[in-house]
Amino acid sequence: MKINAIEKIKLFYIKNSKIIKLFLINKSLIFVAAVIAILFFTQCPWANRSSDNIFINGWAQGDGKAYLWIAQYGYETDPAIWRDMTLNNFLPLYPILVRIIGMIFFNNFALGGFLVSNLFSFIFVFYLYKLLQIDFKKKISYRAVAFVLFFPTAFFFSAIYTESLFLALVVMSFYYARKGEWLKSSVIGMLLPITRIIGLFFFIPLFIEYMKQRDFHISKIDNKIFYFAFLFTGIALYFLFSFILNGTILGYQDKNNTWGFELAPPHVAIVNEIRDINLASISSIIYHSWNLFEIVLFSFLIIYCVYKKINSSYVIYMIIGFLLPLISSRLLGFSRYLIILFPAFLALSLLSFNKKYGKLIILMYILFAAMIIFLTARFVLFIPGDMINCIQ
Repeated sequence: MKINAIEKIKLFYIKNSKIIKLFLINKSLIFVAAVIAILFFTQCPWANRSSDNIFINGWAQGDGKAYLWIAQYGYETDPAIWRDMTLNNFLPLYPILVRIIGMIFFNNFALGGFLVSNLFSFIFVFYLYKLLQIDFKKKISYRAVAFVLFFPTAFFFSAIYTESLFLALVVMSFYYARKGEWLKSSVIGMLLPITRIIGLFFFIPLFIEYMKQRDFHISKIDNKIFYFAFLFTGIALYFLFSFILNGTILGYQDKNNTWGFELAPPHVAIVNEIRDINLASISSIIYHSWNLFEIVLFSFLIIYCVYKKINSSYVIYMIIGFLLPLISSRLLGFSRYLIILFPAFLALSLLSFNKKYGKLIILMYILFAAMIIFLTARFVLFIPGDMINCIQ
């Protein structure tokens, strides 16, 4: 007997009701905070008003403005708006999806970006829960997903940014790899290099996973290794994209320098962060201290993952994702780069069931929930400094 679409949706909800409810609680908290902020406070004059719709307006601040521009106009910039800034360092997959969805909704690209981000945020929640259950109990997997969703900068999963899309592709690729479905895993992984720069290195943890399933014996390598050609196709697409826009396959870093980044040893970013602390500004002290705290926290979580012998492919992915922002000389956007490192939140979940650390982590996340409300409001109002400067 065939099951109709409505019955399939009901069965899906019944099977995944716990994780769906967690997702809806998270989105409700973030969206209510955003709407209240826009209703009762005034956006900074330089905020990007991407839509007249109060529910959508505010989600395209910062990089979101660039992604919407690319989705609508391409990579050619208007000097009156962008001055000498280039958009060539913004990779194409996300704005392509925003354009497609936006055109469906009568060229409403702000709505398109909002829908793309929130759709993929559900996809990553669903697949991350499934992925972690391969090795861990449901309660550990559930709490790990909760820790991702309620990290202070998790509102970026709702914003017109690449975090949701990238993390969804990562966990889907890992999931199918763990299931031995290497064609699916590789095709999905192919999209990562044209989504985020870290995607260029995703073949490394995936290859480790492939060899791990074969006990690292060369003699056990089979025809599935050829599916990795898709991953290298993705890297080739990245270089082709860079060549078309910049005239060189290594043009990304040169163009990225116009945004104040340059390659440097990890300690340079840390030293710069300490130097940037303005003792006369509470906002500056909080912002830079938070970044330094995250470095300590995620360094500890990486060590813990190694100690607990968590899947080596996950750990390598986390190390790469942690180090890349550190070698860019500045920690601007560091918090949102960390929320895609799902093994760190798995480590927090495991620690939360430990009597020694459990209460501390739960208390920390009660504070984090409050921080999400504050930071969401700060984001949609686009307030980079002290809130008093813009709120009227």
